[in-house]
Amino acid sequence: EWPLDPTSGPPSTYDKGGHMHSDTKRSRSGDRPAAHDAAKQAIEDQTAGLRPLLVSVTQALRLLGIGRTTLYELIADGRVAPVKIGRSVRFVVDELEDFVETLRAARGPRPPSRRAGESQGLR
Repeated sequence: EWPLDPTSGPPSTYDKGGHMHSDTKRSRSGDRPAAHDAAKQAIEDQTAGLRPLLVSVTQALRLLGIGRTTLYELIADGRVAPVKIGRSVRFVVDELEDFVETLRAARGPRPPSRRAGESQGLR
């Protein structure tokens, strides 16, 4: 059943010149047919809860909480290694986690934190 079965798509909504018919429903973006969004949502529903193996540059920036320049410096220093798939650049999530773990280990033990009930000793 569409959109899960790629062999049984909706009837053609484009003319021979590649132009979309005016009666075709549009997605929120206005650029793609609504069926495209439905297929994308079906894939997202099927992969919900799965941990990604690879992330994009933007996702790596968010995960690490750093800027693009810092990420490129880490790559140049060999501390973080990108993976190329065709023209796409991705990062292995496990390797990013290992990198953060090395930062934690290099920091050493943390001093004990104050608990909420303890006196702050303000002067």
